[in-house]
Formats: sequence, C-alpha cells, structure tokens
Amino acid sequence: MPRLPVPKGRGTLAEMHAAKRAKGQVCTKRQEAFCQEYMKDFNKLRAYLAAGYTSENARVTAYRVFNKPVVQARLAQLQRDRAMKNEVTIQQVISSLHRIAESAEGEGKYAAAIRAFELLGKHLGMFIDRTEATVKHELNADVEQVEREIARLVDVAFGNEQKHLPCKDSDVPDANS
Repeated sequence: MPRLPVPKGRGTLAEMHAAKRAKGQVCTKRQEAFCQEYMKDFNKLRAYLAAGYTSENARVTAYRVFNKPVVQARLAQLQRDRAMKNEVTIQQVISSLHRIAESAEGEGKYAAAIRAFELLGKHLGMFIDRTEATVKHELNADVEQVEREIARLVDVAFGNEQKHLPCKDSDVPDANS
C-alpha cells in the first residue's frame, strides 16, 4: 500500500489516520450536511437531526455517523480550514492568555489574571470537574451478617484465609431483597 504524504498545515496524527482510512471516499450529501451543521456548535445530535436523518435512535446513530472515518476526515479538514481562515492557532491563544494573565496580575486586576490562568490550567488538564452524587440504598441484612463479611474480607486482605474461597451464600448480605 503506498504511503500518503503528510498533509500540510497543523494536522494531528489522528487526523492523518482518519484521512488515510477515508482515502478515496467522499461524504454523502447527508454526511456533508452533518459535518457542516456539526461545525456550528459541535453538537452531534443536533447536527444529525438538522442533516435530515430520522429521529429514531438518533443519539446512537448520530454517534455512529460522527465516528465514520470519512466523516472524521471531513471534520478534520473543516477544522483546519477554519483555523487557517481565522489564522488562530492553539499556540497563539495560549500565548495571548499567558500575556493577559501576566499583564493583569501586574496591574492588580486579579480577577482577570485568575480567569486567564484558569483557562491555561484547563487547557493543560490541571483541573478536573467533579460532581458529588448521593446514593440511597437500603441494605436488607442484619448487623451480624455485615460484620461477618467484613471480618472475612479483612482476613482475605491480610492473608489469614486462602484467597478466592467463596463464602457461603447465607453469609453475604442480599442487596436485592
């Protein structure tokens, strides 16, 4: 199989692989419409429906259309075209944010500096959005059963019992009851 030339511009390795897989393939009219709509707001489901696909199992099918190599290659091309048209690169944005953060901090505009540093940190993956979930579950077991199971697990953890021995079903609390 002949090797494809590396595309000019700022294509990522994933984009190059998508282009290679999609070589010789062209998007259908609906796939092209999907790509154009997706580039508006990066919403797969909305793009899928706006492109004229049926709404039956839309979320799943939109994901499948999005992951087709020919669609991925076209989206990569559209993103490169947009970046070239706007002449904005990731490095330019990062440089600007860094300059804004330093300048704002020097001028005592701490809110602006914090926001710029926050955006830089997000880009670098320094912050993780976390949510807290509360789960209510009623355990239909008595305290003695739970204590026996805890003791058995402690024994297994510290080597006082042979590992992987099944316990009696009567010793395990039944969460489904």
